[in-house]
Amino acid sequence: MEQTIRTHKRTVAAGQLSAQREYWLRRLEGDWEKTALPYDREPGMRSRRRRRVGLELDRQLTEKLLALANGSDQRLFMIFLAGYLILLSRYTGREDLVVGAPTLKQADEAEFVNTVLLLRCRVAGASPFKELLTSARSTVAEATRQQNYPVETLPEQLGRGGDGGEGFPLMDTAILLEPIHDAAYIRHLDPAVLVVCRRTGEGAVIEFDFDDGCYAEPGMSLVAGRMASVLEQALRDILRPVAAIQLASAEERRLVLEEFNSPINTSPPELTVQGMALERGLAMPDQAASAFPAEGNLVLTYGELTKRSLALAAELKRLGAREGGIVPIRVPRSFQLAVAMLGTLAAGCAYLPLDVSWPEERIAGILEDCAAGFIVERGDGGCSVS
Repeated sequence: MEQTIRTHKRTVAAGQLSAQREYWLRRLEGDWEKTALPYDREPGMRSRRRRRVGLELDRQLTEKLLALANGSDQRLFMIFLAGYLILLSRYTGREDLVVGAPTLKQADEAEFVNTVLLLRCRVAGASPFKELLTSARSTVAEATRQQNYPVETLPEQLGRGGDGGEGFPLMDTAILLEPIHDAAYIRHLDPAVLVVCRRTGEGAVIEFDFDDGCYAEPGMSLVAGRMASVLEQALRDILRPVAAIQLASAEERRLVLEEFNSPINTSPPELTVQGMALERGLAMPDQAASAFPAEGNLVLTYGELTKRSLALAAELKRLGAREGGIVPIRVPRSFQLAVAMLGTLAAGCAYLPLDVSWPEERIAGILEDCAAGFIVERGDGGCSVS
C-alpha cells in the first residue's frame, strides 16, 4: 500500500503541477545542510520510540503571545515558528534553515497528495525580531500556495536522496500548532524532533516530541526552557535584534553568575580533587557520583569510584610510578576515564590524556617524549596498566 502511494505521488509530480514543482526546486536549490538540533547520540541510533517533554508558559508570556497574535491561531503559529528558528540558528550556528510544518488540518478525512510544508527561512542576527516574524509569515503563506506538490519526490529531484543518514533527507525537525495542525500529517517523514505548541484555556504549552535514540530527556527539557526564554525576550521588545536575544534562560544565567561563579569555597584549601572524592566515598558511599547514558545508563557511586581509583593507584605504585611522574591515559569518555584520572592523582602523578582516535604513530611519539614506562588503557571491566 505504501509503495502504491509513493508511486501515485511520483505520477502526480511528473505529470501535473509543473509550476509548483519549479517553485519547490527553486526554493530548495543551492548548498545548504539539513537542519537538526545537535544530536545527543549518533543519528544512526534512532529507536523510533518517541518521548515528550513539555513546558507551560507563564501567564505574562502567554498574554504577550496572544496579544501579538490578535486572536489568530495562524499568527500565533508564526510567532512560535520565529522563536524556534532563533533557537535552531543558535544551536546549529547557521542562518539558512529548513523546518517542516504540516499543512492546515482539513475537516474531511482524505488521502492527500501532500500534507507537509518545507519552510526554508533565513535568520539574520542584525535584523529585529519583527522582521524575522514578517519573513516567516511570508514563507509560510508562499509555501501554502504551493502545497499540493508531493514533497517526498523532492530529495530525488534535488539530488539529495542520501543526505543526513536516517530520516527524511531534507529536514529533521518540524513545528506545529494544535488545533490548526495535525501531527499525523507529518509523522511519516519521521522528524527527530517535533515541536508541538498549543493553547490550554488561559495558557499555552510547548512540547518537544523526540526520538529517544537521538536525544536524552534532560537535554530536551533544557531546549524547551530555552525556547520559552527566546520568546520572552523577543516579545518584550519585537524591535530587538535577533543577535541580542540570549539562548540561556534567566534561571540558567542566575546559576552561572551567582552559584557556579560563587567565590565562597567551603572546602579546606589543602583538600585536593582526589581527597574530595575520597571524602565523599567515605561519607556517602551509596550516592551517585556519575551517570553514563551512553553505557546503558550506568551509575557509578562514590564508594565504587573510590574503591576503583585507589586500586588503580596501588597498581601504578606497584609497577614503579614515582610521585610527580607522568602517567599517559588512553581511555574513551566513560566511567573508566574518571577512575583513571583519580587513580593517577591518588598515586601522586600527573595524567596525560590521549585521544583514542589518534593514530598509533602519534601516540607512540608522545609516549617516547614523556618517557613513560606504562600507559593506562580501558580493560574488560576496568582500567588496565600496560
